[in-house]
Amino acid sequence: MLCHGKTRILLSSPTGASHIDRNEFCQDACLASQRFYKGRGYTTLSIADGHGSDVYTRSEIGSHLAMEAAQYVTNKFIMLTSEYLDTNSLQWRRSASQDFSSRFSKWLWISWRKLVIQHAEENSESDLDPSSEESIRRYGTTIAVVIIFNKTIFAGMIGDSAIYGVEQKDIEVLTSHVLEQDENTLGLGTASLCSKNSHYNWESKVLRLDDFDMLFITTDGFVDSLDKPELSVTDIYYKTKIHGINWLKSVLPNQLSQWSESGVGDDMASIAVFPNLLESDSV
Repeated sequence: MLCHGKTRILLSSPTGASHIDRNEFCQDACLASQRFYKGRGYTTLSIADGHGSDVYTRSEIGSHLAMEAAQYVTNKFIMLTSEYLDTNSLQWRRSASQDFSSRFSKWLWISWRKLVIQHAEENSESDLDPSSEESIRRYGTTIAVVIIFNKTIFAGMIGDSAIYGVEQKDIEVLTSHVLEQDENTLGLGTASLCSKNSHYNWESKVLRLDDFDMLFITTDGFVDSLDKPELSVTDIYYKTKIHGINWLKSVLPNQLSQWSESGVGDDMASIAVFPNLLESDSV
């Protein structure tokens, strides 16, 4: 669990039931970090889902390397964004949004491929050229990234993860998709970071942090295992407000495992983010 000011972030990545049955590793990965640049704090949140079929023999490594790439590219993005903020405090968000929608995914794709090729060079198991598409494909993974900076959310993803936003208005709680998988690809595969032009599959949005009381970022195992995942996200928010973040820390991994067992059996990397949650909020 990561705590910064009023922000509470909880990560969980239990191995899916079907992977446990086959004595396989968890192929999801997740990241949360809080850093500062020029005295300005920024939060990096990311999840990745290794594909796991016979073709993707190193997908659990690919998803882990995606986290390293996400952090590196976020650092680069924040340095540029801070320059926009310094030089034009009224228009910085527009410039940063353009970078995030059109350039961030290319940086991410390049960074991930470099890490994958380096790993393949250092851990050769075949006669494959480490820089060949066949070799890179072994590391196939999806990725979702959320950056929180200066009360702004930059959310993007390649693949079939989901990012939910929860907003409480008086007694009413609204849970909606910030980003979700393309319904046209369900059952037909998903966009992958290992694809040659995967950065063209980048979906992104830029939102105001104050509009949300919780963000929930999760891989497709969560979405595919639940009939109404939005209601489960709402339930997580309600109960955390009542019982506190330490309660959620104690129950979320087991709950995700139960949903996996009763659902599709997939891994369920998830990140719950509460931008303004104090323990005094719970009763």
